[in-house]
Formats: sequence, C-alpha cells, structure tokens
Amino acid sequence: MELLLRSMLFAPANNPEYIEKALSSAADAVVFDLEDAVPAGGKREARALLKATLAAGRVSGRTAFIRTNAPDSPDMPSDLATGMHPDIAGFVTPKVTSPDDLVFMDRMLGLIETEHGVKEVRYKLIPLIENTSALMNAAAIAQGSPRVVALCFGGYDYSSDLKLISDDRSLFHRLPRAMIAVAARSAGVQPIDTPYFAVRDMDGLRAEKEEAAALGFAGSLVITPRHIDIVNECFSPSEKAVAYAGGVLAAIDEAERNGASYALYDGLMVDAPIESLARHISDYARRIAKQ
Repeated sequence: MELLLRSMLFAPANNPEYIEKALSSAADAVVFDLEDAVPAGGKREARALLKATLAAGRVSGRTAFIRTNAPDSPDMPSDLATGMHPDIAGFVTPKVTSPDDLVFMDRMLGLIETEHGVKEVRYKLIPLIENTSALMNAAAIAQGSPRVVALCFGGYDYSSDLKLISDDRSLFHRLPRAMIAVAARSAGVQPIDTPYFAVRDMDGLRAEKEEAAALGFAGSLVITPRHIDIVNECFSPSEKAVAYAGGVLAAIDEAERNGASYALYDGLMVDAPIESLARHISDYARRIAKQ
C-alpha cells in the first residue's frame, strides 16, 4: 500500500529535543536529517544518537526516513548502515542528478542490507530534485530504481542552481513543480513539495501548499511542527471532494442495480476516469481517517 506522506517533518539527527518533538508530532512521516542539519564534524555523533533512538524503540509505529549525505559523500554508506533497523522505511537521497545515482544507491543499499542480514529488498528511496540537471532527468530518476516511492522537490537548492535574482517563489517554482508532479505520477510514485521556510507566515504556507496540491503533489517536506496541520489539510481531500466522490460511487451503484448502461451524477455522465478518481478520493479519505 502507498505510504501516507502528506507531511514529512525534518528532524536534525544530532538534536535529541528536536527528535522527540518530531516523533510526538502529527506529521505523517519523520525524516531524520544527517545531511544539511548536521555539521561535517558531527556526523558520527549524530549517527550514534540516531542508533540509540532506534534501539530504544522511540521510532516504533512511526513512518520514518533518514536523509543521508549525497551519493558521492564518504559519509553516505555509514548513513545507510545506521538505518538498518525495522523502524526505518527508507532513505531520502539528496544531490541526485541522474538515474545513475539511483542505480548506485540501490546497489549500495543492497550490499548493506546483505551485510546486515536483511534478506529481502526492504528499504525505499526518495530522491531529492534540487538542481536543474535533476529536474531535466526527473522522469528517469523516478524510474531509476524499484525502491523509489516518491520524488521530493528541493526548491531553495534549485533556485540557487538556477541563479535567480527574483524572490517570487510562486513564479519560479511553478515550472519545476509541474515537471516533478508529472514525472512522479507517470512513474507511479508520489511527488512531495519543497518546505516552506517562512516559519510564521501561515497564510503564505497555505497558499503555496494549495497550489502544490492543485498541481498534483501528494505532500510536502516540513521544517517545523507548527506547519503540519495546515500542510496535512492542504493535501487531504476536502469535505466537498469526499462528498462528490461518494455521490459518484452511489450513482454507479444505482445504475448497476437498475441495469443502466451508464451512470449520471450531477447531470454528467460518469465515465471511467471520473469513477477512478472518485474511488481514489474515497479510499484516500478513509486511510487518512484511520491515521
């Protein structure tokens, strides 16, 4: 079953307080960050803290990922080894530029799984699309390994790589968002939006995440627990959408009972795409309700 990833909250892996706050939050998933949040000299200590947290059972029952260092980093293999625990779902991979990076990560992960006695392909991969090369290769990256379950947009790194001088995020993020959403959905994986860094700007957060949801995104990376409720709401079906889906499915059931060749709802003929979307919305709403 597809993971519920409306909100993926980063937690610096070297900070016990932030780890505890993340684990007690309402985020769908927690991402323990061994990359940007941890200084170069603190990687080993962060991995030790994360191992202790996992060993203590603090992550049990949560959907948890680890953001490793880049595929070409000497820290990356140790990051993967740290995550060899049943409470870790997989790894968020930064600085990906091509599907070759996913092939490499898949092979490396397979070797480390074998070393740790993991006999099946257990751990998932979520590549971060953070630069123009990765964006142009997004479709191939999404299909670069059967372990891939989502594509994440790293908006600020992308903006830096594009050498932007504008600060209008709504403009310069629109194209990459659309490309990532299409690339991910065409590969059968979930597109996950970039974090919103204005911590106290709730109106701006809502506007940005509503636009991402309208473009087809399934969720967003999050940097603070105070954003979680709005993000979860934006990436959940609205009451109106759930009611519409229920009406469509009821109309289909009625048509079948009456032997009709097609169903009508709200004056429109219900064709296969409308039925499929209605079933998706209905099923997704039920999964969220059980969360």
